[in-house]
Amino acid sequence: MNEKISFENMNAHNKAELRRELRFWHQHLSNEEVLHKSKLISKRILALPEYASAKTILCYAPFDKEVDLHAIAQNALHESKRVAFPKVNPETGAMVVTQVTNGISDLIKGSYGIKEPVSTCPLIEPVIIDLALIPGIGFDLLGDRVGFGKGYYDCFLKKTPALRIGVAYDFQVVP
Repeated sequence: MNEKISFENMNAHNKAELRRELRFWHQHLSNEEVLHKSKLISKRILALPEYASAKTILCYAPFDKEVDLHAIAQNALHESKRVAFPKVNPETGAMVVTQVTNGISDLIKGSYGIKEPVSTCPLIEPVIIDLALIPGIGFDLLGDRVGFGKGYYDCFLKKTPALRIGVAYDFQVVP
């Protein structure tokens, strides 16, 4: 039997254990390591033909030592690409994306302490996103991800045909 072995097949206990282990490694990254690795990862993304051809890019604001994509957002704005960031409504469980025009200065602390676009940023329809840069606690080799467990990205990604790139440090990619 060729059953797909992935995060999709893991039970809740195993996902929680994996989250704990990966978050442990996350928390032990120094600020210098985060900065250095974020620059290297951003440079690789900026060199992709999929980035070059994208007109609308979904980024995210880093949380708790996640890979920082501000350089990508700034570069995209400089190239006159549309840049979107997620915004979460914890009461409804919905994630929407809004367009920023001034980069990180359009972001303020929002849900769960994560920076989100200010309320004056216009909504973007998920169907126009060409490239979605997705955070996660872990990714498997089949492209599945484990996030923080709320399902915001999982629900949102069903609404967009965008090419998805899981953005992670090497230790976050697990077999």
